[in-house]
Amino acid sequence: MKENNDLFNNFGHFNDKGVMLAFRGDISSPMLDGLLDVAERKLTLMGCATGTRKRAFHILVECLQNLQKHSTAKKDEPGNGVVIMVSTPEGIRIATGNAVPKDIYPELQSRIDQLNDLEPEKRKKEYQDQLVNGKISDVGGAGLGFIDIARKSGNELEYSFSPMDEERLFFCFNVKVS
Repeated sequence: MKENNDLFNNFGHFNDKGVMLAFRGDISSPMLDGLLDVAERKLTLMGCATGTRKRAFHILVECLQNLQKHSTAKKDEPGNGVVIMVSTPEGIRIATGNAVPKDIYPELQSRIDQLNDLEPEKRKKEYQDQLVNGKISDVGGAGLGFIDIARKSGNELEYSFSPMDEERLFFCFNVKVS
């Protein structure tokens, strides 16, 4: 298991240079809308190329929806969703983090590794197959999010897991958009 909880633990220590969006807490529907409005404005103001801006925004939508649907914050603790979008010389980097149940670790790790191993054409076929044959999950997803992120970014999906307690891991997810 890759362990790296730096995103959550060091959230307040990020240098402002290049940070386009940073948020830590519950991702409610109104908060999701607000974060997307801010991100869209920042992407436009930073003068990102149209293609990069569109891909970054689309990926951010998927990442925020994942935080909203799949975070497992306990009732007595504040929301543990984290999202940071940074402009770098290589493009836009989007990093998210949230608590997930330990029992999904093997499946989640396997799924991301499988997507990282696919060539672009195979990712496209995987997406089309999931559209046709995918089942809607208990939280309303069709399993398209990570496939779409991999397709749109064209880069490897980076991730790590760190223990939080007996039942949960902190899942850090990082993608570069160029």
